[in-house]
Amino acid sequence: MTTSNTTFTTCTAASDSLRLVVVPELGAKIVSLQSVRSGREWMWRATRDAALFRNTLTDPFERSTLTGADECLPTVDPCNWQGRNLPDHGEVWASEWQVDQAQLRWNTVHTEIELPISPLTLKRSISVRGSKAAFEYTLLNRSPEAQKFLWAFHPLFPVEEDTTIELPGQIEQVRMTNASGVSGAPESRDWPWPQPAPGVRLDRLDFGGKPASAKLFADFSSVEHGFAALRQDKERLVFEFDRSDVPFLGIWITRNSWNGYTHLAIEPTNASCDSLRDVPEADRTVIPGLGKLEWSFRITLQYT
Repeated sequence: MTTSNTTFTTCTAASDSLRLVVVPELGAKIVSLQSVRSGREWMWRATRDAALFRNTLTDPFERSTLTGADECLPTVDPCNWQGRNLPDHGEVWASEWQVDQAQLRWNTVHTEIELPISPLTLKRSISVRGSKAAFEYTLLNRSPEAQKFLWAFHPLFPVEEDTTIELPGQIEQVRMTNASGVSGAPESRDWPWPQPAPGVRLDRLDFGGKPASAKLFADFSSVEHGFAALRQDKERLVFEFDRSDVPFLGIWITRNSWNGYTHLAIEPTNASCDSLRDVPEADRTVIPGLGKLEWSFRITLQYT
């Protein structure tokens, strides 16, 4: 379903369990992921009445609408790569995507974009069936030369007192790439999960009651079942993915730290870093000349 308000057109895919709203003009941003049963809004926004507005490629992400979920490609951190000045959080979150109107009748929001700087085209299809939202991606290389890329799904979630993160039991450590205010944090970048320091419980989003933040990566390459879950009250939002498609998971937690905000992100990604300059050349980070790559993941809403 497509609707329009005074500013931007929205596309909605919904069932009797889950309702998802996308704004194609704003980077195909997901502005709402709502439980129909409880009314819970899973997407975070900086303020309740925060307005949507356009950004440009030169804007830092902290000046964005800070609402919901964005796509990051071909980098998260701004960097210079092969003579290209790549913007903060990539090229697609601040650009308008095209919508396949015919797919909307099948409860599917299909959008695509030609990256304005890099010779890549990204297609994303989100289908809602029952309590599950299926995300399917196709990346096309418009250049005859192979291209390295970093992709990350970047959803921001609110943090409540009972919010917890669940990872598979095989994940016993995470890689820290950025942290601030974490008392007693290990000197090594390899942090034990979920308790890297006394009084700190990452799975409970607890830095010992102090303002702090951390960006972490979990390696799923040897995990049999790729999943991560957020639990709030009696609901559980579960990310599921094939480790061959999505080998890593980024986790971002800020408690009254980054710009004074409290939220978290669960980020399926193809690399364990945020800058394209740091990405190793692996099977899922290089697309052949004029080639195509596909991957997917699923989000399921469960009641416990």
